[in-house]
Amino acid sequence: MLWDLCHSLQKKERHGST
Repeated sequence: MLWDLCHSLQKKERHGST
């Protein structure tokens, strides 16, 4: 799902970029 991808990206960004 598109939402799944969006969430995955946001999660990765939060966990990789600070």
